[in-house]
Amino acid sequence: MTYSYATRPEIDSALGRLATLSADHFNVSPEDVDWGHAGTLADYAEGLKRITDQAFSEGEFARSSLPQDLTALQRQADAQE
Repeated sequence: MTYSYATRPEIDSALGRLATLSADHFNVSPEDVDWGHAGTLADYAEGLKRITDQAFSEGEFARSSLPQDLTALQRQADAQE
């Protein structure tokens, strides 16, 4: 699979750049942080969470045992009737 060999350096580079940016407080002096910066960091965190959830099969990408989940939902529905 040649695509992974071409893509991996891009990912490694992006991770390295993010680590450097984080170490430098995302180019903002701690004394100068405002709500705009906080919102930007929240956006970064949200994007990274989506990536890590997908990479590690967590969150919305978690593998569940769908038939068991459906059985439990059916039991709850039957109990409410």
